[in-house]
Amino acid sequence: NAAEETREQMNPIDYERSIFQITKNFADQCKIREIEKYIELSSVLVYGTTEDKILKESSQKNPIRERGKAKIKAENYLLQMKKFINFVIIRSAIVYGKGCLKGISPFFGLSLIHKNRNEEIKLIWDGKIKCDTIHIDDLTQAIAFVLTSPINKEILNLVDDNNSDQFTLTNEISKFYGSKVAGLGKIKSFMAQLNIDDVIDILNEENQNQWIRLLCDSHIGDSPIDIQIYKEYISKNFSSMSNEKIKKLGFLLRF
Repeated sequence: NAAEETREQMNPIDYERSIFQITKNFADQCKIREIEKYIELSSVLVYGTTEDKILKESSQKNPIRERGKAKIKAENYLLQMKKFINFVIIRSAIVYGKGCLKGISPFFGLSLIHKNRNEEIKLIWDGKIKCDTIHIDDLTQAIAFVLTSPINKEILNLVDDNNSDQFTLTNEISKFYGSKVAGLGKIKSFMAQLNIDDVIDILNEENQNQWIRLLCDSHIGDSPIDIQIYKEYISKNFSSMSNEKIKKLGFLLRF
């Protein structure tokens, strides 16, 4: 089950319906039909803000985004069904790669916008906010690995070994366009956090206008890439998932 509402800042009811309710329906049908194994694709969002620097599957769950809250509710329902169905929960990091329009893709658009303005990309908290990633090919291979193995009734983190944060990630992306990346600094980051809603509104208005001009200049009518900045993207989060458990079970990362 990889179905869910991936748009940000939707009504909590939308996430309830498109995440928890879908999982509940699948799990109920698995029990009725005696399905051999059910795989639930969950997310790093279930951890939210925590004091743990390394997030293991047993780490505290404190989701702050509505998607994360719906995901952990779905996970808990599966755990309640433990006696009746076989399942594995895969908690995925941010997915990138061919065909992925969410995740890190918006940063390509933002990098191009800053290059066109001849401006540095300024990152809050000096870019130290963690951005755990996983390539789409590794994700699909992990699903196949779990499906064809005897692994059952387990929760598994899935993240690459890159230990990515916003600075390293944005710096790599910026190389495509030759744009520059710099930290905003602790004092400015703190001030920005105090007025974060206003700051985001101003940035989004400026970026959206520039993005539209770039699309028009390139004779592109519309783009599926959302270059909006959301408050959830810059929440102070310095924790990273551990992939130790799935690797000990024999899974090999390719990216």
